Amino acid sequence: MSRPMLSLVFAVLAVISALCVSVDADARPKTERGVLTYNIVLKWSGVVQKRYRQDIRHWAAQMIPVFRKAPIAQLRAAASAQSFEEMNDALIGKPTKSPPVMSRVLGQIEKDYLFAPVPPCRIADTRLAGGPILAGETRNILGTAGDFAGQGGSASNCGLPADPAALMMNVTVVDPLAPGYLTAFVTNQSRPLASSLNYATGQIINNQMIAWMINLQAPARNTTFSLYSFSTTHVVIDVVGYFSEAKLTYAPIDCIGFPSNASIPANSAGTTVFLGCPLNYAITSIACNSGYNPDVDVIGSSIVSLGACRIRNNSSTIQGVELTARCCRQIIY
Repeated sequence: MSRPMLSLVFAVLAVISALCVSVDADARPKTERGVLTYNIVLKWSGVVQKRYRQDIRHWAAQMIPVFRKAPIAQLRAAASAQSFEEMNDALIGKPTKSPPVMSRVLGQIEKDYLFAPVPPCRIADTRLAGGPILAGETRNILGTAGDFAGQGGSASNCGLPADPAALMMNVTVVDPLAPGYLTAFVTNQSRPLASSLNYATGQIINNQMIAWMINLQAPARNTTFSLYSFSTTHVVIDVVGYFSEAKLTYAPIDCIGFPSNASIPANSAGTTVFLGCPLNYAITSIACNSGYNPDVDVIGSSIVSLGACRIRNNSSTIQGVELTARCCRQIIY
């Protein structure tokens, strides 16, 4: 048997084993879930290898939670899919394709804006440049440039266009001197009363924000957005995507919530749980939420190439948590 075929066999057996599905004497699954999973992995292994250059076993292992949770009807639809993209959509329960409808997610009523994800990229870090934002200070943050090194960010343009309508960002507050909040708003416009992120003294906490780069009252485009802090604090800003005015050549964005279950060891002072996305999706944000469990605390989070939640277990028993990544991709019709 060839090496690729051996890899495929091992991948299928690993998935079936992880699903706790019984097999017959020929190592074939007996249950419908097992049979459908077996057929899906066999059918699309070549695409995974050739088109995406991924190891079959790694892909199959990533897909185990999806195979385990998907309703049988979705597995049946995935097994009969005629394309890899259709198979992925069926697994997560997305409806069949329909003509694209341009939703108005930002801006003026007569305009459309489309979201494009970029790999998470740092555009500002006050610990490296500029110093902390002082209590009551409003600081203008460069949102589009040749590079962001001058404000503690990447020595690149982070894949951003020259004229984005708005930025999607993960903003982290580091060691504030007192309780307070941040507010992101349009440069040269009045600061709104609403907060974008609330924080406590000494806390490290982040939140997703949208920063406008268009002054709709002028109208004019800015190269900066404004960030106000109620208390003195350091701030780290990672861009994860941008909104731009719709054009006929643009493709719409499809986003899903992708859950991950994890068990936190007893008396853990901090366990890191990594979150990923299905193949072809890019991670744009994460939800590290311990729910209503008083024994579990979220003590940190980050996004680099994967999402990461750091969880503390204050009890003497193992605690389960469910965390969610927001995953997006472009759809070409």
